[in-house]
Parts: sequence; C-alpha cells; structure tokens
Amino acid sequence: MNKFLAKYGKASIFTLIVILCMSFLIHLFSVSSGYLQSIDRQALDRAENYAGEQAVQLQEQFGALKMRADYCASEVSEAGSLEGAVERLRSTGSGMRVADGDKFVAILYTKDGAVYTPGGDSVTGYSELTDLAEAKRSAVSRLFQYDNANMVFGVFAPCNSAYVDGVVLLYMRTAVSLEALVQESGQYISSVQASEFVLLCKHDGIILEKIRVGSAVDPGFGSVTEGLFKQIITDGDTMSHITTALSTGKQQSAVVEVGSVQYALSVRPLGSGCGGLILVGLYEMTELYGSGRQVLNTIWGTVAFLSLMLLGFLAFAIVDRIRTNRKIKTLTTVDADLDCLTRSGFEAEAQSIVNRLKGTRFAIVMLRVNNFRYISEQFGDRQNRVVLRFLRNCCAQAMLVSETFAYAGDGHYLLLLHYREKKALTSRLDGLYRQVVRYKFPQDDEYKLHISYSIYEVGREEDRSVGQMIDKLNIVDAKPTFKTGAVSLEFYGDTLRDNYLKKAEIEGRMQRAFENNEFHIFYQPKYNLKRGGMDGSEILVRWFDTKIDRYRTPGEFLPIFEENGFINNLDRFVFYKACENAASTAKKGEPIYPFSVNVSRVTAIQPDFLEYYKRIKQKFGIRDRFITVEFTESFAYENYEYLSGVMRELHEAGFLCSLDDFGTGYSSFAALKVLDFDEIKIDKELLASGPHPDRDKLLLQSVIDMAHKLSPKITQEGVEDAETFRQMEEMGCDVIQGYYFSKPMKFSDYREFIQMNRGRL
Repeated sequence: MNKFLAKYGKASIFTLIVILCMSFLIHLFSVSSGYLQSIDRQALDRAENYAGEQAVQLQEQFGALKMRADYCASEVSEAGSLEGAVERLRSTGSGMRVADGDKFVAILYTKDGAVYTPGGDSVTGYSELTDLAEAKRSAVSRLFQYDNANMVFGVFAPCNSAYVDGVVLLYMRTAVSLEALVQESGQYISSVQASEFVLLCKHDGIILEKIRVGSAVDPGFGSVTEGLFKQIITDGDTMSHITTALSTGKQQSAVVEVGSVQYALSVRPLGSGCGGLILVGLYEMTELYGSGRQVLNTIWGTVAFLSLMLLGFLAFAIVDRIRTNRKIKTLTTVDADLDCLTRSGFEAEAQSIVNRLKGTRFAIVMLRVNNFRYISEQFGDRQNRVVLRFLRNCCAQAMLVSETFAYAGDGHYLLLLHYREKKALTSRLDGLYRQVVRYKFPQDDEYKLHISYSIYEVGREEDRSVGQMIDKLNIVDAKPTFKTGAVSLEFYGDTLRDNYLKKAEIEGRMQRAFENNEFHIFYQPKYNLKRGGMDGSEILVRWFDTKIDRYRTPGEFLPIFEENGFINNLDRFVFYKACENAASTAKKGEPIYPFSVNVSRVTAIQPDFLEYYKRIKQKFGIRDRFITVEFTESFAYENYEYLSGVMRELHEAGFLCSLDDFGTGYSSFAALKVLDFDEIKIDKELLASGPHPDRDKLLLQSVIDMAHKLSPKITQEGVEDAETFRQMEEMGCDVIQGYYFSKPMKFSDYREFIQMNRGRL
C-alpha cells in the first residue's frame, strides 16, 4: 500500500479532486440550465419590444405622408370638373415639392383603374401603381423603380369626386428613414443604442439603410437572407423560423451565436400599410438580461473560479512537461514574430483535429496575399510584416472551436475550417475578405490589399495526411490563373518582374478607378457597304488613368480584369451607359443608330446576367433588335452548349447576337452549327499580309463566302485604308469597321460625327 501511494499518491489525489469538481460543475450546470432558458425568453421579449418602439417611429413617418395624401385628396375632391381637379393636383404638387424637396417625386391621379399624370399622360408598366389604382382606401405601395428616379413608393388616398378616383403621391425611399430614431439631442433612442445594429429592409430582405452601433458583427449589404442570416444563423430550424417573417409579415426573434457571443435577432415587418418595409435588429444578450444578468454573473463567476481551481491542479501536475514542450514548439512549430503556428505546427494540430473528429467535414484553405512581393518592393519589408500581423489577427478572429490556422511563408496562410457546404464556406471566406480589404496602406491609400483562396475539401474517409493535402494545394496554387465560383486560383510563375508589377498596380487601383469614373465609353461607327451608310456602332471601353495622366491601352487591363472577374463590373457599366445615352438621345428627338456591346465569358456565366441585361434594356425603353451582344469566338467554342441557351433567351428578349473575332484561334464548325448568330465579325488578323498575297485573298474570300451562308450579316474588322475598303466591296462583305470609316470616339464626338455626316449617313 505504501509503495502504491508513493508511486501513484499524487495522481490518485489529483484524480479524486478532478472527479469531485466535475460532479459539482455538472450539478451546477443542471440547476442553471432552466434559469438560462427563462432569461433567454425574457431577453427575446425585450428585443421585440425594442423593435416595436422603433417601428412606431417609422410608422409615424408613414402616417404623416398618408395625412398629406388625404389632404391632397380632399383638395381635389372639391373641384367641379376634371380640369379643376388637375389644376388642384398641379398646385398641390408644387406645394409638396417646396415642402418636401428632393424626397417628393411626383403627384398622380387614378381614374377607372388607370393612373395618369396631371398632364393627362397614362402611366403604365408599374404593377405597384396598378394595385394602388384598384385600392378603395388609403394604401402604400412597395418600393419600386420609377422612371429615372431611384427607389420610390406610392401613397394613395381615395377622392370623393366624380372626376378623379384617388390621388397618388410618389416619394423617394428616403422619405421614410432610420433618421426618425434620432432624438433632439442628436443621440439615437435607447433601443438603438442597446443594439449591435438596426437595419431597414425592403419586403424581400434587401438592406436599404442601416445604423451600426457595435463593431462585432458586420451586417454587410444586399439581401439579409443571402448575407447576414447565413453569416450568423447556422441552424436550419432557426433560419426557417426567422425567414417566415418576410413571407407572413409577423414579427419573429431568435437567439443566434457569433463566435462565442450570443445575440438576440429580431425581425419586425412594418406591415402592408408601410410599404412592406422590415426592421432587423441585433442585440447582445447580456445587454438584454436586465435583473437576470447579476444572477448570471454570480453563476458564471462560480463556474470560472472552480474551473480555474481545476486548471491549477492540472497545471501543477504537468508544468514541467509544458515547459519542455513549449521550448520545442517555439523552435519548430510557432512563428514567434506573428505568434501563430508555422506550417509544421499546422500539420500536427490540423492532423490531430481531423483524426479526432472523423465524422466532421473540414476544408484546408490556403489564403494568399495577391502581389505579396510587390508590397515588399513598393513599401518595404517592414510594411510586409505589418500586413502579415494584420492578416494574422483577421484569421484568429475568424476561428471557431476545433479550427486552426498558421502562417506558411511567402504571403500564405493556412486555415483548417469546418465545412458543411460550399455556400457556407464561401460566405465565411467572403466575410474574411471584406475584413482584409479594409486595410489601408499608410504610404498609398489608393492601393488595396487583396487576397485569393485555394481550397482542399477534406473527405470524411480521407487517407492522405494533412501535409499531402497542403502539397496538393501548392500544386493548385501553382496552376495558371483561372476562376471557379468565388475562389480565385492564380499563378504568376515565370512572369517578368515588370509585367508582374504592372499587373499588381492595375489590380490595386481598379476599384478606385471605377469609383472615380476613370472608365469612359467610346463609340466606333460601322459602315454598311450594301446601303452605303451608317450601320450603327460598337461600344468600347477606355481607362484614363489619372495617376499616369493618359489612357491605358485595352490590352494592358482587359486581360487582367478577365482573370480576376472585375470585367463583369466593367461590362455592366458599359451596357448601362450605352442604354442611358441612347435613351437620352431619343428623348431629344435626335437620330440614333443601333449599337453593339462586348460581353466577356466571365459576365456571361454570372447567374443574373440575363436578368440584368433585360432589366436595363426595359428600364431605358430600348426597342427590340436595336442592341447586339458580341461573344468571342473562343467562348463560343468552349461553351457552345451553354451559350446556345443564353442566346435563345437574348433573342426572346429582343437582343441580337454576334460572333466576334471569327477566323482565328478556336474556329469550330460544330459551334457554328448549333449557335444562331445574327452577325459574324471577321477578325482583322485575316487582313494582315502574308508571304503569299494570292493565298491570303483566297482564304479571306472563302471565309466571307462561308460566313454568308451562316449569318445574315458579315462585318470585317480592321479596315484601315481605301484599298481594303474596295477589296471588301468586291468580296461581298456587308459591313466594315475600322479607322478608314471612323476611329473610336467619345459620346459627344460621336453625336457631332453623326450631325456633320447626317446627309451622307
């Protein structure tokens, strides 16, 4: 017995103490669990009361607008004729514009289910206004896009008149605002001050306005169902419970957890009488407990004390081993400067987690700082370490239980993350990306820090080691640039230093250049050889870089934008501006000609590509067959089955489709057999002189003859001189484009070109 105690006495006493402490803790948790559920319900009730208080403030704003509509209706009701009613409408509308300024958009009236302006013009194409015209009592429409204004809503009041059924006041969305939650002192009302944030959303969950009080949770932008809710709600039942508020209009609340902090999420619809708007608020639970907080602090203080005591006994038993292991770990597995794991430390810890939680799915993510060497060369090694420490903090804040991260060198961080589904993982990585891009370089506040990800999905039955998985990631990371979903995989391999630095500079400046309106659209007219006049124009984009005070050539930036996906923003900008210019020209009664726009493969594969292009065409009232969408030959070759469906929908929406750059590179007769193009544009390379001029001419003639059998219109690009112009006439080409007819020009110069040549076009 004495020998046993001598050998195992300390361990036995330690084990007994641990058992007693654990038994006490289990009992304590059992007693407190019921109480916790009770105060959770109290906290949710308080969050709902806060939301109700805020809703009243916004409903009062709608009440004021309804009173104005009732006043207008009473004024119109006193008129003895339709002309008198219209005159009162105009007079009242002028008063509203003076009183409400830019928030007031227009005054309309309804008659027999139709909507009219005071000038007697019928207002059609807005289902929201049609619904108001059929209303029998005061009503407020949902938000909608009206004319060239931003989002508006209509406030309807019925008239007691034989000439007018009702009056509709149109107000900008900002007529009802979260500014109502500000007191006379300039401070937010107490319910807002107690929140993490308060959001004002459309009926479909799109965020319109937000007040952000705390900094722990970023509500983001866009739709709360696709963004915020997926970010903070991990349970499917809770998600269903919360989102029912959007469809049923009933207030809902739930407890959510972000990291280790619990919050009360409240969703409060304002009702159909308030345009279907919705209030979303997030409140930290500890701010809502009220009197229960003191009890909670006592309980958890006791738990903390007992836990510390238990940890003290544990530390006493293993302190020597910890010291030894810490020295080894410091030397081999920890980056002392960054205070995080190295690659070898990550391999060991990640392998341990994966082996211990075999039923859990994980992903190993390699986070790469884009243009890492450029940062060092441009701003110095010291700035590089500052950036790495910033990223270390971002990664540390993003970690959940049973996750880990490490710095692997050369601007690469490794992360082991829980992986339920791709959307959830993408959402987390997107949130981390948004944190990173906020970083500002003190030497150049225009340069932005960007990162990209390589992802390895760890299977439940994975037989590879974590080290092998990382090696696979390195292989993926070393491939040429391509894009899959939201994750960019890039390779700069043997790129020359100058080209690398130029690419890094362009990527760092592209977003600021876009915000500063440095991208301009140019028009290059096309000449129809058959009709002997103008055939329209192709819309091109140019970047006037204010930093170098000149236009960059398209070849400098377009391939880079294709790689990183920014081309989608540029394509949509060009299309929007082209439609806007066409609409404004038509409104002035000046002659307008059809135009074509280029669509990259990145843009064409976006989920909302067709919806956006159709919506903008409809918004500006562009007639059918006026716009041609140009797709490159390489895209048609690689994706002709997908492109066939896209073109079919474009044709149904009134667009024409063109095959650009035909005749070089990826020519595929199979694609041409399937795709129904309205125009084929022959690449200018076929005009280049070779060693055998007769052969060049024969080849070009053959391409034109073949193209004529496939498309109703053939356009030759790159026609620069009179000789080529005559050659195209002889070969039977339909349309030519090039400097011989006109160079690309700004919109103002293009309009002047049309006016000067109006008689000849």
